[in-house]
Amino acid sequence: MKRKLLALFCCLLCLLFCFGTLTASAESPDTARAQKIADDLLTFAQEGADTQAWIDSTLSSQAGVGADWYILCLAQSGDYDFTAYERSLLSYLDKNTVPSATTKQKYALILAAIGSTDAYILQTVESTVGKLGIMSYAYGLHLARNGYTAAFSQDQIIDEMLALQKDDGGWAVNGSASDADVTAMVLQALAPYREEKEVSDAIDRALSLLSERQTEQGGFLSYGIENPESAAQVIIALCALGIDPCTDARFIKNNCSPMDSMESFALPDGGYAHIKDGTYSAAATAQVLCAATAYLRFAQGLPPLYELDHARPDKAETAPVTKPEADSQTQPEQPQSSLSYKPFACAAVLVLGAAGCTMLIICKKRHYKNFIALGIATALLLSAVMLIDIRTPEDYYGGEDTAKQNPIGTVTLTIRCDAVPDLGKNDHLPSDGIMLATESYEIEAGETVYDILLEAARKHTLHLDATGVGDAMYVRGIGHLYEMEHGDLSGWNYKVNGSIPSMGCAAYTLSGGDEIVWEYTLTVGK
Repeated sequence: MKRKLLALFCCLLCLLFCFGTLTASAESPDTARAQKIADDLLTFAQEGADTQAWIDSTLSSQAGVGADWYILCLAQSGDYDFTAYERSLLSYLDKNTVPSATTKQKYALILAAIGSTDAYILQTVESTVGKLGIMSYAYGLHLARNGYTAAFSQDQIIDEMLALQKDDGGWAVNGSASDADVTAMVLQALAPYREEKEVSDAIDRALSLLSERQTEQGGFLSYGIENPESAAQVIIALCALGIDPCTDARFIKNNCSPMDSMESFALPDGGYAHIKDGTYSAAATAQVLCAATAYLRFAQGLPPLYELDHARPDKAETAPVTKPEADSQTQPEQPQSSLSYKPFACAAVLVLGAAGCTMLIICKKRHYKNFIALGIATALLLSAVMLIDIRTPEDYYGGEDTAKQNPIGTVTLTIRCDAVPDLGKNDHLPSDGIMLATESYEIEAGETVYDILLEAARKHTLHLDATGVGDAMYVRGIGHLYEMEHGDLSGWNYKVNGSIPSMGCAAYTLSGGDEIVWEYTLTVGK
């Protein structure tokens, strides 16, 4: 009997061991790796805060200007309350005009991802699809796929996207040569329709192109620069197509996968850089989190990243949303000005405080609490004087050139708008289309295209309307000439040394000898 019990006990131990081994092996090393990337990024971004508290505070305060991709990842990977964030994003949209079709679609996707039923979603779908080239079709197809009725049917959107495929097999926003990022993002939208013959053929051509374009480090170039965002977009696309980006032989070069390339841009503190040995990039960090989230969903057998778990198209409001006619002009960040007027203002506050003390004594209000209250009021006024910077337009604009302390070289800047039709009929625009003739500027280490544009605007009293924070600054208008003023595809582009970089103007770090040209175009996105 004892032997039978011992044998039974041993069998149970073996079964438990086998079960434990199977359970442990269920999560592959690549899945664990993606989980670690996501966990490390969220730990870095949250700075010790609880996830729900982070959503309610930091992310809600940054709604519309940097938090949105984090919200998408959280909505697609957990169960959180996004009420505060939704309220903040809708408030942002009420106060700001968003003229770009693809930016509107991004906000609509985020709202759909958190289960919002606000009319902004349907209103965006009905008015933006196809308005800004290939990307407005791709984002529009995501929204249509999730059940939001579009002005185009899903089949019509797909036909338009296939018609825009380049001869080399991919897609691009500008030019005849395909771009890895745009190609991957189009594949993300087309993935759910891969059973259709025409779509399948187009996808195969695009995958062949991406495989050919992959570097020996496992990554991809965008405008000649290998970066984590490109690798992240390819990872999201491959996962949407049911292809493992860590093991598929087509996407392993020199034993390196897109995940290897993406991880190589990690910084010691937990964030990611846009270029090797570069500084922290908010955009790169957010895109890496999207890729890790997409891979985890793929590994768990869940739908792709843009198949939104919480979308509620059946409950979406159809009433029009009332928007302000125009938002307040977003002005460039102002540098600290001279303190010349502040000593006099401080002196005036102190005199008022002394006069208040005298009045208390005369009126026989000598209780110590009265003097404490007066002292606090005086201190608050002094703080306000020191913190508030009051300047005239003459102080802010123009003036003497300020020599750079540690220049590393010079760059040139040109601003032109000769693409605007009938220039002679626009009193506020130069008749020759040259808003700012080519001019040299000294640069210091770390200065960006936006820094030099801002310097030129101040020097020449040139109107500049830019919005955003950090490296996500976006230039909406220069010289009172705005995007979409001359058609849905009109707006400002910048080039450095003849090429359009794949990053925002506040993220592009300059080198000596660079030639910057800002030009107004009528065909952004084509």
